[in-house]
Amino acid sequence: MIAIRELKSVQDFHEFRDEENEGLKIVKLSAPWCGPCKVLGETIKGLDREKINGTLFAEINIDTDETEEVGVECGIRGVPVLIFYKGGKEVKRMVGAVSADKIYEAINELQ
Repeated sequence: MIAIRELKSVQDFHEFRDEENEGLKIVKLSAPWCGPCKVLGETIKGLDREKINGTLFAEINIDTDETEEVGVECGIRGVPVLIFYKGGKEVKRMVGAVSADKIYEAINELQ
């Protein structure tokens, strides 16, 4: 099972995105009432650790007073959204409950 770090504030989001790690990081932006967000969360947890090549995952609920600014900052109009970061910069974005195969494909493309 893949570990998904829970981000609870704008500061948590910035620290995860910007921490000194040159590897690929993926942040799932979601909301607790969103059915496709739950499906995507289960898809991520079920990913094969060997196929993700050290990619780090985090999730942030952007439907709270403490975190809604992240949604605005990232230009989110709907959830779920996966944002791929490398060196603190966004390198790819996927919208909706994407499949494991699509996530693996994006990871391979970006590493």
